[in-house]
Amino acid sequence: MTITINETKLAEVQQQYKACVVALIRQKYSLNDEYDVLNKGIADASDADYVAYRAYVAECKNKAKEEIA
Repeated sequence: MTITINETKLAEVQQQYKACVVALIRQKYSLNDEYDVLNKGIADASDADYVAYRAYVAECKNKAKEEIA
């Protein structure tokens, strides 16, 4: 069985997904807040704020998949 993928459509869906994830993240974290928590994570991956951020990002990715599908 051969599956043909329309590369243009795939690129559009990927852009929509990324935009959706970013929009969901921005509901809780400004860009500066996100940089701050990422820097904390670079210094200490077990930092509570960083761990909470990563969990939130995972949740945003799941929501974006549901919205785009």
